[in-house]
Amino acid sequence: MSDKGFCIVGKENVHNARILTLRSALKLEVNTGMKMSRGISPFAIIKREFGFKGNKARVLEQLNTFIDENIMGVNTLPPSAT
Repeated sequence: MSDKGFCIVGKENVHNARILTLRSALKLEVNTGMKMSRGISPFAIIKREFGFKGNKARVLEQLNTFIDENIMGVNTLPPSAT
């Protein structure tokens, strides 16, 4: 096991990491029924910030689509560069 960490640099990258973290929290709630926190839920945050409608599973689908269309592939190296 490695203790190597990472650092997120840049406003856009921090924003994208936050969205991915919200998705992970919502996936936890949808798949297990567990709550991520006692405060405002990731479900409520996502609905408020993105304007998505529906239940948790439907909002997760909409967020996955948003991430696929807007975040994945941004600031990543092309496969030939690795």
